[in-house]
Amino acid sequence: MDDEPKHEMVPMLHQKATIETCLSQRSTLVACGIGTGKTAIGIGCLDPDRRSLVVVPASLKHNWVDEIGLWEPSWEVDVSDKDVPKPGIHVCSYNDLVDLWGYKYDVVVADEAHYVKNPGARRTQRLQHILDYAQRVVLMTATPALNNVGETRNLLALMGYPDSPTDPLRLNEYMVRNGLMVRVRLSDIIDIVEPEFCRINVELHSVDEIVRLTNDIRDLYVCSGSDFGKMWDEYRPVLVGKLTQIRKHVGIAKIADAVVEIDAHVKAGRNIIVFAHHRHVLESLAETFDAPLLYGSTSLTKRHELVQEFQDGKHKVIICSILAAGVGITLTKSHHVMFVEFPWTPSDYDQAYGRAHRKGQENQVHVIDLVANHRVDQRHIELLEQKRGICDTITDGDPQYSATTTQKTLLRSIVEAN
Repeated sequence: MDDEPKHEMVPMLHQKATIETCLSQRSTLVACGIGTGKTAIGIGCLDPDRRSLVVVPASLKHNWVDEIGLWEPSWEVDVSDKDVPKPGIHVCSYNDLVDLWGYKYDVVVADEAHYVKNPGARRTQRLQHILDYAQRVVLMTATPALNNVGETRNLLALMGYPDSPTDPLRLNEYMVRNGLMVRVRLSDIIDIVEPEFCRINVELHSVDEIVRLTNDIRDLYVCSGSDFGKMWDEYRPVLVGKLTQIRKHVGIAKIADAVVEIDAHVKAGRNIIVFAHHRHVLESLAETFDAPLLYGSTSLTKRHELVQEFQDGKHKVIICSILAAGVGITLTKSHHVMFVEFPWTPSDYDQAYGRAHRKGQENQVHVIDLVANHRVDQRHIELLEQKRGICDTITDGDPQYSATTTQKTLLRSIVEAN
């Protein structure tokens, strides 16, 4: 029996336009939003007759191989962590770059390029050596700025533009003027309703440990003569450790209220995606609802299995680590998303709820933030919004931004509280 004819994969108009831009110049930052089909763009920039390298997070390595097989079934793809000294497509992870040190490629596509935002990191330095030789460089990320303008400038430096402006608005103008960035939002290409965001304020339970840690920080402040800068310089590792513990215990203290909210969704017949950060919070919620759990130690095979089960309607609740499950999966079975804990960057937040708010979603996505009545949790939300202003300025030219903030700001909110 003859094989059935295969459906030809055809790029969308914005994908074709972006590919043409990438092919017309040496280096391009593809800052297309979540769900806009960046993978197809990256594949369109590869050349099987030249030495082409695709660099991706380890969790997306096999996704890329599968997608290349769909778009270009005649291409042979190598996924070893060793260099292949001949023309063709080589897919590796950022960790594999250590084994590719010194090798030369003609075409390089780096997906989720914010993984190399830190110029001091070994993988960034390894990639820089490879990019210096490449004749075509495509860096792809929905989030070229995670926290501040420096991260985008570092990506531009990888592309061969080390002297970009330091002001967010001028940086945007610089990239647009020189044609360095292609920006496409999901709402630009499909008719999709923007998410609705809701904040639920909750009282903390079991706060003794939080109070103790808070008092420890204030004691260090007093010992430093009520000089925050001196305290930070002298006790930084201790302070960061205590702040990390406070965030963990705030998350644990919200579990009871999270259970109530999740249960209400289940009883109403709604599917819900729940994001958290700390292992204790994740495991407690998964155990309570006998729900699938996606976090760092979940194997790729198990990860795909659990996602498919949720998409098939076998589970009403899925519990996800913000960092481990924030990329590379689709959870459009639900249009309800809850954050019990929060990431440091707005991009991680957007990537997480973007598992539901993407192509294939038929309903408006409702995002719930469970915010505790504690200064650290409340200030954390404020910081995310301030950082978002900077990121939006860089990518979209919106001048409404304020200064970036860090762990120091959360600590200051503790010691200066009444």
